[in-house]
Amino acid sequence: MKKGNIIWFIEHISRELDVACAVSVLFKKKFGQKITILPFTSDLPPVYLKDFHPKIIILPYCYSVNDRMLKKILLKFPDVIYFNMAWEQIFYKANLEYKAPQDWFAKEQVLHHCWSRERSEFLQKRGIPRENIIINGHPAYKLYKKPYNKIFKNRLDLSKKFNLDPKKKWIFFPENYSWFFYSDHQFEEIIKNGQDRKTALIMRNYCGKAIFEVLKWLQTAGDKFNNVEIILRPRPAISAAYFTSVLEKLSPGITSKLNIIKDYSVREWILASNMVVSSFSTSLIEASIADRPTFMLEPYKLPNALIAPWYKLVKKIKTQSHFLNLCREIHLEEPKLLKSWAIRKFFVNSDPIISLMDCIRKIYLNDKPINRFQNRMKFKNISEPNTGWYWLIGFLGLIKRKILKQQAYYLNDDSKIYLRQINSRYTAFKEGLIGKSKSK
Repeated sequence: MKKGNIIWFIEHISRELDVACAVSVLFKKKFGQKITILPFTSDLPPVYLKDFHPKIIILPYCYSVNDRMLKKILLKFPDVIYFNMAWEQIFYKANLEYKAPQDWFAKEQVLHHCWSRERSEFLQKRGIPRENIIINGHPAYKLYKKPYNKIFKNRLDLSKKFNLDPKKKWIFFPENYSWFFYSDHQFEEIIKNGQDRKTALIMRNYCGKAIFEVLKWLQTAGDKFNNVEIILRPRPAISAAYFTSVLEKLSPGITSKLNIIKDYSVREWILASNMVVSSFSTSLIEASIADRPTFMLEPYKLPNALIAPWYKLVKKIKTQSHFLNLCREIHLEEPKLLKSWAIRKFFVNSDPIISLMDCIRKIYLNDKPINRFQNRMKFKNISEPNTGWYWLIGFLGLIKRKILKQQAYYLNDDSKIYLRQINSRYTAFKEGLIGKSKSK
């Protein structure tokens, strides 16, 4: 692998890789420079970073210098410009402060990518200098438009790969009930990191109650209608095997009429589907941009902690009968209110992918985009993460799951698998945006 002066780290392939590949391909074409895309995983072999001398490192998130993976990278590359892509910027109430930059490093020593002017104002109120903020829009939303959308697998390709009937109506459900699936250990870690326990319990209880009611609706629709395919996609961080095992353990047979598919990004499935329904997933915003009929399933009243302002722009489905009527005749009305809001808010630039590419170039050429060592002593006090203990705990957890035949919560792909997927997707974008290389 040829080394580049810019490293772009990916946490969730399905969420982040397409933008990284599009920018990297166009960056190479326009400026002749390589951006190296690597997985943001703790098992990344040191050999992959051995010969790097990067000027810029692009991170998937940055809340605190105490993040184990960030600390590992920072100790190896202390002089680098860190650029936070901040892949989570649309929050419900309980997560707004919890996922804000927390410490001196995140606030003072990092450049932050913002999807909207409102997000920029939020960061400034929490102590981040305006000069450390780049307002660009949401690059992933542009992927639904030309020329980028031609990269994705179409409906016929997906139907062949996953044995789906392309003649049926596809109802896509991107799942977002994460609080229900957290283990007790994960739940306590979230509390330890600053989330209010009472609020977290309320969200956990709601998600547990709501998901089973919604699954009954989906299963009933699968039983009742022969002309629909119901495609359920677990959220990016969770493995499909774990997701299915938890549901089947608590309610055997509940997933029998559902196509639980984790492969490919949410974009392929939104573009291929006739209708998109979900809980409070931001995938609904993406569906509106793709002009798909979009609905929020709300079998129970949402607790205040899970409320976000944009929900009022989505049509709500609150009963099973309403949902079944919707499935009987797929509603073809486009979600105009949500779409117009999303375009107004998140398309600060007409093409956030192109503007992101230009932004990275400007950072690269600027010798003083940020004062990296305002306080050198703070960097000296950063301690090496205990990767030995971390590895041992993970290994013991693997043995336990094997013995008890449990599935892992996280989709922790081996770094080699990650790298193969990165190379494959990069090639697809290169051929789609530039064309296949001519053989000599």
